[in-house]
Amino acid sequence: MKLSASLFTFSLLSLIVLFSCSKDSSGPDNTVTVSGKVTLEGQSDHSGVTVSLYALVTLNPEIVAINQQYPAIGVKISQETEFDHRAGTAVYSTITNASGDWNIEKVEQGTYHVVAEKDGFGWRYALNLTAGNMGTLLLKGVKTFSGMLANQAFAFNNDFIRIDGNTIFDQNTQVSFTGVNYLVFSGNNLALILRGGVNYQADSRLFAFTANNNSNCKLNFENISNLQIQNFTALNKLAVTITNSSFNINNSVFYNPDNIAIRTSHGSGTIRNSIFRNSLVGVAMDQVNNTTVERNIYHRNQSDIEADIVDSLMIQLNSFSNAVVNLDLVSTSCEIKNNEFSNSTEGILISGLSNIKATLNDFKDYFKNVRLIAISHQPNSIALTMNHNNFINTSDFILQVATGSVSQSVDATLNYWGTTIILEIEAKIADVSNVVQFEPYLFNADPQAGINP
Repeated sequence: MKLSASLFTFSLLSLIVLFSCSKDSSGPDNTVTVSGKVTLEGQSDHSGVTVSLYALVTLNPEIVAINQQYPAIGVKISQETEFDHRAGTAVYSTITNASGDWNIEKVEQGTYHVVAEKDGFGWRYALNLTAGNMGTLLLKGVKTFSGMLANQAFAFNNDFIRIDGNTIFDQNTQVSFTGVNYLVFSGNNLALILRGGVNYQADSRLFAFTANNNSNCKLNFENISNLQIQNFTALNKLAVTITNSSFNINNSVFYNPDNIAIRTSHGSGTIRNSIFRNSLVGVAMDQVNNTTVERNIYHRNQSDIEADIVDSLMIQLNSFSNAVVNLDLVSTSCEIKNNEFSNSTEGILISGLSNIKATLNDFKDYFKNVRLIAISHQPNSIALTMNHNNFINTSDFILQVATGSVSQSVDATLNYWGTTIILEIEAKIADVSNVVQFEPYLFNADPQAGINP
């Protein structure tokens, strides 16, 4: 009897221990109830809004590395610059009631993006929220545009702006942006043309969405004095054109894998602290003058900058990486200073009536660095000076000069060629006409070259 009691006690204790261990191995319940509210502007019934939670997107590690290495250039990419809910799948979803309230039970703890959307109201994001009470989102009615618009003022404030057909805001219109606005092209091959005044408030942001990445849509600015484009992000393929305008582009992100991200013609201005990525061409310039391109990130474009008949162009403090050609300069007067060029096929391609001065640049891991091309109807037309540049790990030519391409000897003195052996330096210079002067040269990399604050 005592044995049976002991066995019973032992068995009971074993079950308790087993149950306890089983419970511990599964861990505590790691879910919460998430709630919030959506208000439809001008409505008494706030039901029918789809509210979804999305996981955070993975940021491009290559651009993150550039951001970390050079925090003073480009735009620091973030969930805000990268997230497009249409490219992902919602983790959780629900519908609001008449009061606009919503809740989702058993949501895994963590950080989410909240997306609220409804036909006629577009969508609105609340990013990087910790699961719990997600607060209130306001949805405003969609503002749709098509055709010619004249003699009007448009003040956009946290609006959803939809372009349903080719749209022109003529020279007598005034457009202003305040808050966070979404510009959405609803179909393919659509163009929005702005010819009047455009004003961005300092803290405003404009996000451009196209219907899909095959939409081939255009945003054109024409005949605008002192055009300001700032805090602009193209989340999908979009071609931006600036014509006959003075411009200042700042703190913006551009993307166009099948075309030119930004084309400027017959104007002047500055392009600074922006990102041009995964585009056929980052920036194309045609007959512009007195333009500065500085502190930008160019990454994985086919061609980073193409300049044709450009006068007084300054390119400085930029990061150029992973391109086929970084700079393609035709009949251009340009100073190239304190840039970093890396991991590309060709660095600088020069042709036509060009006058180029390249100083204090870092070139790393290239096939070819600088190539001069002779054009038959413009012989002996290039003037090139390049000093205090560092050329490191070039697999082919560092400098290649086509016969009949230059107007005078090339001053290539005081550069670091990746070696101090003169025969190895000569082997990196393709100079049939013997016009390149490279001595004296540096025995160590110039510490002032590359991107400096």
